[in-house]
Amino acid sequence: MRERLAMCTNLPEARVQVLLLCGSVSGDD
Repeated sequence: MRERLAMCTNLPEARVQVLLLCGSVSGDD
């Protein structure tokens, strides 16, 4: 899931939303 996280952090827009999404996904790793 690291790849997805990297992609998420690559999005400057909606950083909070992305962080929340990535955080949820990261827990599923």
